Amino acid sequence: MAVHSNPQHVLDEQHETGFSAFWKSLPEKSPTTIRIFERNDFYTTHGEDAHFISKEIYKTSTVIKYYKHKNKGDINLPYVVLSKINFDAALRTILLVKHYRVEVYRNQASKSSPHQDWQLTYKGSPGNLTQFEEVLFGGSNDMSDSACVMGIRLANDNGQTVVGVGFGDASLCSLGVCQFVDNEQFSNLEALLVQIGPKECLIQSGEQHKSDILRQVVERSKALLTERKRADFSNKDITQDLDRLLKLRNGEPVNSSLLSEISLNHATSSLSAVIHYLELLNNETHFNQFSLTTFDLSLYMKLDPAAVSA
Repeated sequence: MAVHSNPQHVLDEQHETGFSAFWKSLPEKSPTTIRIFERNDFYTTHGEDAHFISKEIYKTSTVIKYYKHKNKGDINLPYVVLSKINFDAALRTILLVKHYRVEVYRNQASKSSPHQDWQLTYKGSPGNLTQFEEVLFGGSNDMSDSACVMGIRLANDNGQTVVGVGFGDASLCSLGVCQFVDNEQFSNLEALLVQIGPKECLIQSGEQHKSDILRQVVERSKALLTERKRADFSNKDITQDLDRLLKLRNGEPVNSSLLSEISLNHATSSLSAVIHYLELLNNETHFNQFSLTTFDLSLYMKLDPAAVSA
């Protein structure tokens, strides 16, 4: 990949101090989330993210610069500058190669103002590329790889572990559900992950992340694991959400309450989490565009990730 030269990034001490204070106030994030800051004609990354960009994009640490503070005890903040072309290349590496998340912030304050009013403007992940499709795919609908995101919910029914799965791909306008009994090793779930090949899996924060086996199964599939709040897995609004999203039938809206998929309570809970995560209801262009299918796992030969790799 060709790396292009970058513009100069020079801030006076007041701006450097203001930004450093804002940067330190940001909530903690995982190493698989990269934060990028838009500065009109160029972009910057900071801290460990700057080291990531220097290694993955520039292949050299010489591009790392520092905000230098005069106050004793203040740590100089490392940063790397990205031109627009290098920003585009970084997005492709973060989302399509490393399968990480990205957050892009923009300063809402005027350029001359010393105040910092940085707001999260764009975000993306391997299963949610909607806001970056133009950069990643040049506006083409012919994407070489799907960006399916899968929600997973575990339940206990009469002493059996039941797995409810919902999945969706915004670029293909497709939704699906699957619900099944599984063993302690989640063998059926692993087979489903191989068949569908999601780029990202959503699980409930709290209870489910305590299952080391579930985490290992997802990680073996190479999908990014993302925890979501419990409320996202509520299916109380799933019928009205599907009424708005599903394609018309014979020119008439679908009555989702009559669909057989609605009886799969745990699966529709996961599907609700996917719909929320992809923010499908926030864009009217998604209305009456989606199809919904039930994935019958029994119809497919079960392959584990090792067999697929071979």
